[in-house]
Amino acid sequence: MENNETISVIVPVYKVEQYLDQCVESIVGQTYRDLEIILVDDGSPDGCPALCDAWAARDSRIRVIHQENMGAAAARNMGLKVAKGVLIAFVDSDDIAHPEMYERLHKAMVETQSEIVECGFAAFEWDQEVSKDIPLPDQPERFSTEEALRLHMRNTAFRQLVWNKLYKRSCITALFTEGKTIDDEFWTYKILASAQRLAKIRTQLYYYRQQADSIMHQPYSMKRLQALEAAGDRLDYIRRHFPALAGEAAAAAWGQCMYQQQMALRFLKGEELAQATEKIRKVREQAKGKDLDKVERPFKQRVWYWLSKLAFVKTCGARNRLRIGM
Repeated sequence: MENNETISVIVPVYKVEQYLDQCVESIVGQTYRDLEIILVDDGSPDGCPALCDAWAARDSRIRVIHQENMGAAAARNMGLKVAKGVLIAFVDSDDIAHPEMYERLHKAMVETQSEIVECGFAAFEWDQEVSKDIPLPDQPERFSTEEALRLHMRNTAFRQLVWNKLYKRSCITALFTEGKTIDDEFWTYKILASAQRLAKIRTQLYYYRQQADSIMHQPYSMKRLQALEAAGDRLDYIRRHFPALAGEAAAAAWGQCMYQQQMALRFLKGEELAQATEKIRKVREQAKGKDLDKVERPFKQRVWYWLSKLAFVKTCGARNRLRIGM
């Protein structure tokens, strides 16, 4: 793996006029210079299109694509379609990358001969300043495909996040599912599964801006059940391709069912609550099996799991009253 490989950085842009300059500046200022920066203006109705064009005039590495508004998944897919780099990265247009992010990710990729490398990240509030400190270097940790997928399903590493990773182009074996508000949850596990070697550096090199209007900060609604759909799709995929991990995938799906049922009981009523409960029941039926029962859990989790098998909705209601898992 050479040290002068081009990284195509794909940035979907929509209604972030206040933050776009700061985001692009953090990419342009990377110590790793061999970048192709693709700004995909997803029909943004504010000043973002003009800002994108102004950046392209300032830096020859920047390409701008203007398209009708189709969502972040479609914008990322467009970026993938035109990208020329042998390596791929994604940045959300209101976030910030540390100046050494891609240099360090690429170095770890070369050292470990990995196809996907991820770094740590830190969340910050929309109006908060990001630290300019230079983090100390850390030793990359190596993982096999199954090890990475197990951590992914436990949500402890290699999470569904697309933006704290560097990918070899050969691992991008699927497009993002368009029309989904949480497209990363339908995509990331398939890409992790396509890599033979993966690595992680724990240094926080990506800064994720917390915004009040993001989907995770909006009131709970039926749209949030897309995460349940994604968990069911992943379970089917893992059972077909990684049967040794079927129990992990089933446990993750069951845990998603419990969370969604708790949220539905808190925030939905009437027909919406009935519809959500039925969707959750179908994924629970999908997750059932010997593999699920054999998954090792801490004692308290085992108690809640067996109670939920006996009386699922009542158990979720009890957890709400006890403020557990909320």
